Amino acid sequence: MHPDLVVPAPKVVLEADSWTFHATRGAHARDCARYNLLVLHGWRVLRFTWEQVRLERTYVRWTLAQLVGVGQDEVDGGLAATA
Repeated sequence: MHPDLVVPAPKVVLEADSWTFHATRGAHARDCARYNLLVLHGWRVLRFTWEQVRLERTYVRWTLAQLVGVGQDEVDGGLAATA
């Protein structure tokens, strides 16, 4: 299992779903099983489209900040530390 981005301290996984890798029936089934497994192991999963990750970064950072209850600047610093 290889999530797109893991933020270990608050146990958050961010996934960027593109049509290239997630558009088939089989890919969708694998994605659902993987997300369920992550949740069962205590992870919170945020899913975004590939376009949101590339073109709407403020929205992605805002969503993560809302989930973990911190300011957006703290999210930016945490993401830089994991990059």
